[in-house]
Amino acid sequence: MSKRFLSLSLALCLFSISQPILATQRTQEVVKSIGTIKVDEELLKLLITSLLGKGGLEEAYSISKKAIELFPKSAYWLDLHAKICLWTGRNQEAFETYSKLANLRPSKDSIKNLFLMALATNRFDVASQLIKKYEYLREDRSIKDLVYIFEQAGELKELIRLLEGLYEKKRDTSILYSLAQISYNYGDVEKAFEYMKRLEKEHGITSSEQASLYSNILFTMRRYEKALFVLKKYVKLAKDEDIEYFENLSDLAWPLKDIETAFYASQRLESLGKARLVDYIRLYMVLYSRKKYQEASIYAKRGYEKYKDLYLLSAYVQSLANIERWEEIVSFLSKKEEEVLKSSYLSGLYFRALYKVGKRDYATSFLKTALKNRFSEDLLAQAIYSAIEGSDRNLAIYIENNFKQFKDRMPKEFASLYTFLQNAKSALDLLRDMKRESLEDLLTYSDVLALYGREEEASQIRFSLFKKLSQDMEDTYKDPNKLYAYLRVGIYYMSASQIDQVLRIAKDSLSKVAYEDIYQTYLISQDQQDKLSYMANIEKKELKPWMQLNIALNYDDRDKQKELLEKYVDILPIRDRVEALRRTGQLKEAGAYAFKGLEENREDYLLYKQFRDLAREHYSLFEDELSYVNFGDVFFLRNYINLRHYMAKGIYLLYDSDSWLRLSNKNASIKRTENTLFNRIKLRKVFDKSYVEAGFSYLSSLRG
Repeated sequence: MSKRFLSLSLALCLFSISQPILATQRTQEVVKSIGTIKVDEELLKLLITSLLGKGGLEEAYSISKKAIELFPKSAYWLDLHAKICLWTGRNQEAFETYSKLANLRPSKDSIKNLFLMALATNRFDVASQLIKKYEYLREDRSIKDLVYIFEQAGELKELIRLLEGLYEKKRDTSILYSLAQISYNYGDVEKAFEYMKRLEKEHGITSSEQASLYSNILFTMRRYEKALFVLKKYVKLAKDEDIEYFENLSDLAWPLKDIETAFYASQRLESLGKARLVDYIRLYMVLYSRKKYQEASIYAKRGYEKYKDLYLLSAYVQSLANIERWEEIVSFLSKKEEEVLKSSYLSGLYFRALYKVGKRDYATSFLKTALKNRFSEDLLAQAIYSAIEGSDRNLAIYIENNFKQFKDRMPKEFASLYTFLQNAKSALDLLRDMKRESLEDLLTYSDVLALYGREEEASQIRFSLFKKLSQDMEDTYKDPNKLYAYLRVGIYYMSASQIDQVLRIAKDSLSKVAYEDIYQTYLISQDQQDKLSYMANIEKKELKPWMQLNIALNYDDRDKQKELLEKYVDILPIRDRVEALRRTGQLKEAGAYAFKGLEENREDYLLYKQFRDLAREHYSLFEDELSYVNFGDVFFLRNYINLRHYMAKGIYLLYDSDSWLRLSNKNASIKRTENTLFNRIKLRKVFDKSYVEAGFSYLSSLRG
């Protein structure tokens, strides 16, 4: 084909561009012809310009591809072909073409274009080499971009060398930060530390990101206190969106026992709606330890509702229990009984709440279900202490009858139960061989000994505790458990004024229940039943049954005694209940409980005396005493008979006989002696505080 003919073809091609079908056909013809004949470059440029103007990218691509074959050293065609490749999505070919162009003519534009295409095609190796070679590329890119490119290229050492050079020129803090971050990420912790130390010294920490990295580096170096110090020092730099900063602050402060800082960080996260499960647990634990149970319950409930965590559910309920919000507990847990039964601890709290709101029958029913469903010593212990705290004889007896097989596994709990039931023998059997190290253990043991009748031994333990706790009163006042124990034993050894002084301090330190228990016990020990009665009747304070019985005996209120005996007889103090039974005319029961008390508390001498006096005064009795008597060498045989027969309530038949039979008389001054017989029979009617009797007697004398 002649040059003239090719020019004519190009002209026709240009003419037919407005006709799409003709244009495609003509272009294909021209492309086929270009490789075989000499081409007019200017006409080719005109053709491709026309094609591009009409949007014929594919046709333009075909032309430009042939053009770079014809003119391989033409910067124009290489640049245009690279652009067309880019426009048509041929990125790899565009990169290769720009690479040729840069080698042919390394202008600033061609290098930049090659650099951009290297990034677009993930040729980070080429991009990194270009950055090292051409400084202006470094100027145009951010430090973050440079780090990314070199990291992707795997040229870590080159990157560090490059950044160090840049820092010497720019003194930019972001460069030092990047150097520290790179070194830290790739395991060179010491180098990272040096960079951050330099940054802090030369520029100061100016962002939460810098502080976080510095802290992480120190943490990795196991310099935990310093890592925490950094986070605390720069906490004001942290913004609301810096969630990880506050998470790290809480996580680092907590194990280092910087509770205030951990609490602050977790509370900040919670206020931002970003608190984790562990944050809610920490918030609860801190507030609970500070006895801020109301606030603790709020965080525990929020955490439970967000994460459905069983521990937080238990924590929420426990907090409410501590402030005696029993109704709320029952209301909340009654809808979750299936979930409650999965936890013996939670079951125990629910049982206690039911018990406290007066639903004792349902509480007992739930307890049986819970123990059957998932037996737990913790749950059983909760039941035992609820029975004791609630003075519930029925529950106590139910537990003793149905779960005594666990007493050897739970010696402390069952010892408390047996003491509550006034059975010191069984309690001592459990405690005898057990180590007694804690204040609670020693107090319990002394109570059991006193109940059993070993008052002297119990007193020794109490006095020993009293002396020990008196040695450091500052420490005793700080610890509620020690203060409670000090008052428990101090009642026996301190004056009234001393106890009053300690009680004033204890009022703000002890729980309400513990304080009331100590104070009311103190009033009884001081024979201030009048004041205690006022508290019960006027101030409506709740008194334990044994205190109520003490007051009733003091005032000889027999109606109240009967009422208390009907409800609580098995748990009332052993001697007080016998006396109340005697006073209310329940003599048979009085004897039975006195005998039972002696069986279970065998060394209680006062109980034995009470039982003996009761037997002598009120029960059927037969005595026959035979004796040999010498009166100044006059010898007699004496036979004394005493009979008391119980006939009906308060009515007795009494008979006594006293006979003297002379055996011999060796006294010459006594000429005559007589045998004597005395008989008497009476009927006695016993009233509350007196008795009347009527009868007759017979006396006879026989001379011997």
